[in-house]
Amino acid sequence: MGASGATTEVLAQAPGSASSRLARLEATTTDVDQRATEGRSIDREMARATSQFDSDQPQAQAIEKQLQVLTSTGNAVAAQQTGLHAMERQSSAASHLLQNFLRRRQDASERGQLGQADARVFTLATPPERASSLHPIFLLPVREIPT
Repeated sequence: MGASGATTEVLAQAPGSASSRLARLEATTTDVDQRATEGRSIDREMARATSQFDSDQPQAQAIEKQLQVLTSTGNAVAAQQTGLHAMERQSSAASHLLQNFLRRRQDASERGQLGQADARVFTLATPPERASSLHPIFLLPVREIPT
């Protein structure tokens, strides 16, 4: 029986034997079953991913709307910042000008020149007895006389 069992195994392993074909068929069936199982698993995963995508789409749209709002707000803030910087520069220039005028006023008051004019009025002006300007007729332009 020991020798005939070995012969049966050799016959089963022979390429054309029914046992080897049955073993290959079972292996092929197992492969097909595994592939079918994997296919169903992939189909379930695809369905889950599709449903998740569909459920995430409104959330993505809401996020995009928020992004648009934030972008426009950011642009408005940037424009305001630009205006603020321009106003700060104007304010700084006006402050420097005021400080310059105040310093010059202080210097002038220290020298005693503030409120004192170099010219003085001794008497009031009176109208002349005779007109001292030319008659208006003499101020008209003269045309050249043809000769």
